[in-house]
Amino acid sequence: MEEYASDEDGTDKRAITYQMAKNKGLMPHRKKELRNPRVKHRLKYKKALVRRKGAVRTVRREDKRYTGEHSGIKATVRKSIKLH
Repeated sequence: MEEYASDEDGTDKRAITYQMAKNKGLMPHRKKELRNPRVKHRLKYKKALVRRKGAVRTVRREDKRYTGEHSGIKATVRKSIKLH
């Protein structure tokens, strides 16, 4: 496995030296997404939204006049906020 470093003008490539390879040190393997900060934060935000969905009910917009519950009212289900 030959590693390369680009020249000043960036047109041709030259092999890196032993000293350059050793200077890199041991690095943990990272996913491609995590190497790009913009993508990392986008995924982080997406994950946070999913977690929030479990904690907070989504607000439903009133597109048309209220016509009652579609599935009917179930006496056993409570979806209210407890007041202290």
